[in-house]
Amino acid sequence: MYISGLLLIVGVLLCGCTGTSEPETKSIPAGNEPASNPVMEEEKNLVTPEETVAPKETIPEKTGELMDNLSFAEKMEIIQKRVDAQPPIVMKIGTTTDIYLEENPTTGYSWNATVTDGLKVVNDSYSQTSDMKIGGGGDRHWTIEGMEAGNQTFSAVYKRPWEEPSPDDATYTELFTVVE
Repeated sequence: MYISGLLLIVGVLLCGCTGTSEPETKSIPAGNEPASNPVMEEEKNLVTPEETVAPKETIPEKTGELMDNLSFAEKMEIIQKRVDAQPPIVMKIGTTTDIYLEENPTTGYSWNATVTDGLKVVNDSYSQTSDMKIGGGGDRHWTIEGMEAGNQTFSAVYKRPWEEPSPDDATYTELFTVVE
């Protein structure tokens, strides 16, 4: 009886039938950032053609119980699906936006980012999380500047530099429309 009850609970948890909804996302307007690095995209200097800041919730919070129980690849899949569901970020030439992604270089893995010609990476840095645990990860932070009008792309792959690329590598892609 005990084993069949335990198997039922494990089965329900594996199927996701616990009533837990998708993880919440958050968006922090520029100037209201918390002291620690957020794992999300900052809304700084983003404009729509109507000259308003376009709210864009792209990255789930790191703290949800659901996200804590997922593998890194599963988290990135959720993040990318949320980004893909949004229109490209519209930004003016000369303005910047920030992208933050989780990274743990102690495992040998790191993000390798590329941008199309109309974007420029003006900052690429890593910050360890505030708990400073040995072997703990942190956040990779890029500041992207719009340089040339048109459709542009930021792409990153999370892999060990000495290994060959694999279809199983976690990836992140963000689309931008740079306007004058």
